[in-house]
Amino acid sequence: MSTYDDITSVYIDKHSTAINQHAPTPKPCIDWTQYKYFTASENWGDPDMMQHVLIAELERLRTIIRGPIIILSGYRDGDTGTHGAGIAADIYASGVNTLDLYIEAIRLDFRGVGLYPEWRPNGGIHVDMRTAVHRALWGATYQRSRGHMLTANGTKKQIYHILDHKFICKNCQKLLIT
Repeated sequence: MSTYDDITSVYIDKHSTAINQHAPTPKPCIDWTQYKYFTASENWGDPDMMQHVLIAELERLRTIIRGPIIILSGYRDGDTGTHGAGIAADIYASGVNTLDLYIEAIRLDFRGVGLYPEWRPNGGIHVDMRTAVHRALWGATYQRSRGHMLTANGTKKQIYHILDHKFICKNCQKLLIT
């Protein structure tokens, strides 16, 4: 089993360059009146920095799951990745299993989808509209999750597992989600 630093460096090497080099420059002043399910008053950070391409895809996801999506985080000032470009959101859906939400998100046009079963209150996912050629799918967990050893030396740092479509960790080849 690799250490935390080994797994993290694999994630960073494979994904951060694509995120940082291909994220569009935020364009302020989005027109929130065009959306049925989302408003500027949600937890977007700076709602005027969010990009239409992301909100439109979140609208599609909201229609499919037939329930409210709660925004945990959107635009992050100073972030050099997808959140800083206004093309990412961390979300959960009240009354929807986190794994079901993740599966529905990867069926849509999101380019990056991360699964976070440890987020409170009921787990959540990261979705983004990165412009990299390949989609990025991953899951993050802690050592205490279902007996899958994910951290070194008992730390509680998150480990990112790059997932394939069957939820197999590409680094350690273990089933991450059962």
